[in-house]
Amino acid sequence: MKSSIAKLLSVTDRSVYNWSQEKRPIISFLYKYFSEQDIEDYLKFGKIEKLEFLNLSEPISLYEFESLSIILYKIEEYTRMNKKVNREGFLIKIYRTLRDFNGDPKDYVPFLSSYNMHTFESLRNVLYGSTLDDIIEFYENYLSGAERKLLFEKKFYIMPTLKAMRKHNAHLKD
Repeated sequence: MKSSIAKLLSVTDRSVYNWSQEKRPIISFLYKYFSEQDIEDYLKFGKIEKLEFLNLSEPISLYEFESLSIILYKIEEYTRMNKKVNREGFLIKIYRTLRDFNGDPKDYVPFLSSYNMHTFESLRNVLYGSTLDDIIEFYENYLSGAERKLLFEKKFYIMPTLKAMRKHNAHLKD
């Protein structure tokens, strides 16, 4: 990470180290809010993809923020209360299907029925099967119509949180 920051700031690795020891705010800011991959992407392509998504999305209201928080709470409760559902697998599946779906919320269940499951099977630690029945049950029985609509309208706000909730696979580039 230090060498990436050095390239970004056009200084030496030693300067980054010294600035870190001096507690210069720019160094702690870069370490706290950006990964090495983010900095490398910016140096290579002139942009950071995850920030580009935020630029494309509309601002979020307090009501929408609270509603998205309730959806995340419902996801946690569903995985905690339903002993048949593996939390890690559920989070991976809901993240990936949400990421790949671009359509009307009423078309989500048919989309899930035809979703390509091979992407799940490539992960060694997702040995618990690749069915999407748990996602369908959660979507149909635990979310209101307004929550379903909001889930897709503001998915760029909820997807990073879903990925971060994962214990073992948050580092995967998916």
